[in-house]
Amino acid sequence: MRPARSRLSPTTFAIAASAVALTAPFVAAGPAAAEPTAPGPPAAEPLTDARFGDDVSVEQTDLGAGLTAYSGEPTEIEQTALSAFHMAAVTWEGEFDPEAGLELRLRTGDGWGEWQPLERTDGEDAPRSTEPMWSSDAADAVAIRLGSGQAAPEGLRIVTVDPGESSEPPGAQSYAAGQPDIIPRSGWGAAPAESCDATIGSMQGVVLHHTAGANSYSKEESAGIVRSYQTMHMVTNDWCDLGYNFLVDKYGQIFEGRAGSLDDHVRGAHAGVREVNDNTTGVAMMGNFESSNIWNTEWDTLRDATTRLIAWRLDDYGLRPLQTLALNGQTEFRVSGHRNWLATACPGQYGQDWLDAGNGLRADLDAML
Repeated sequence: MRPARSRLSPTTFAIAASAVALTAPFVAAGPAAAEPTAPGPPAAEPLTDARFGDDVSVEQTDLGAGLTAYSGEPTEIEQTALSAFHMAAVTWEGEFDPEAGLELRLRTGDGWGEWQPLERTDGEDAPRSTEPMWSSDAADAVAIRLGSGQAAPEGLRIVTVDPGESSEPPGAQSYAAGQPDIIPRSGWGAAPAESCDATIGSMQGVVLHHTAGANSYSKEESAGIVRSYQTMHMVTNDWCDLGYNFLVDKYGQIFEGRAGSLDDHVRGAHAGVREVNDNTTGVAMMGNFESSNIWNTEWDTLRDATTRLIAWRLDDYGLRPLQTLALNGQTEFRVSGHRNWLATACPGQYGQDWLDAGNGLRADLDAML
C-alpha cells in the first residue's frame, strides 16, 4: 500500500499556450514585491512521424527548466492547450523515481478525473517513462502532480496520443493447428516496425505481464488501445516496435504484438532483462491487476484466452509449464511473471496470484498439456 500523500495547498503551474501561472499564495517581504512567475514551457508540439499514418496523432509538451517543486508542497502542472487524445504518459531525463509520488489525471467532457499514481515502465534499457493512462472518453487536458519536496526532473515531458477511429477489428484467424484465434497486426492498424534487434536466443518460456492501464474499456476500443501502446513504446521508450509479443483483452481478443510473433519466436522488449527478452515470449493482459482482482467473473474470458494462448505457444515448442529455465543467473518456471525477473509490480498482485495458485494459470496449463 502506498503511503498517504500530503494534501497541502499545491503550487500549480497552469499551462495554456506558453503561460505558467503560480496559483499558490506568495507572502512578500515588502509592499513593493510582486508575485513570482516561472518561465513558461512551450505549447504542445505535434510529433510528425510517417510511421504512424494519418489516423494516429501525437503531441509532446516540454515542461521546461522552470518547474521546481517548492519544499513541503506538492507541485501540480496542468497542460490545457491540447488536441483531443485518449492516452497520456510522462517522460524525463536523468534520475527520477515516479513511484515516489508522481500522479496524473485527465480532463474529459465530465471534468477532471481522479488522481492516479503512475508506475515506471519496466522494459528494455530501463526507459525513462511511465506506463501510460488510457481514457475511453476523449480528453482535452492533462495534469501531473509531483509529491511534496520532489524536484521536477530535467527534460520533463507530457506525451499524449489519439489512436484515431476505433472499430471492432476483422475476425481473428487461426494460422496453425492448435493456435487460438489471433488478430494480426494488420487487423489493429499497426505501424511498421523498424530496425529491431535480431533474435539471438530461442523460445524457452513465457513471461506474463499486465499493461497497468484501464480496466474499463469496450471491445471496440481494444484495437485503438493496442495502437496507442505501440505508439507510446516507440515514442516514449524509443523502442523499434511494441514491446509485447501478444496482448489479450477482457473480451478474449488476442492481438499479435511485435512484428513476426505469429510466425516465429521474436525477441520483444517486455522483460527489462536482455537475456530474458531473447529467450521468452511476452504476453500482456490488458488491465491493471494490482488494483483489479483477476479472479472476478469480469475477467473470466481474459483468463481463458490467456491460458489458451500460452498453451499453444508452449506446445508449439515442446515446452511444459512446470519445467524450469535458467536465464540471467536465475532459475524460474517456464511460465513466470515479470516480477520474477525484475523488481516490479507487474503483472500485479492478483495477476501473480493467478499465475502461482494451485488452481491458477500454471496449474491449468499443466493439466492441459
